[in-house]
Amino acid sequence: MRGVFCQQRAWRMISPSRSANPNNLPLPQVLTCRQVIEMCTIAGAVANRVFDKVGTLTPGKEADIVMLSVDNLNLAPINNVRARS
Repeated sequence: MRGVFCQQRAWRMISPSRSANPNNLPLPQVLTCRQVIEMCTIAGAVANRVFDKVGTLTPGKEADIVMLSVDNLNLAPINNVRARS
């Protein structure tokens, strides 16, 4: 997920320059964090034909959830993917 997100943002940053876009082609829209997360969860489940079992946190679906207490300094979050849009 991070690779797709960072590659797309980096490409967007260099595209406005003349050397990267000599024909002044229209630039693509920037992906949001939400779109990247949906692409890796919901779209992945749909592509593998298992959306009825996994892909979202819905009652009746299989899910593995890990919850961590961030009271300790070594578990404090470095970033918040969902908050960066």
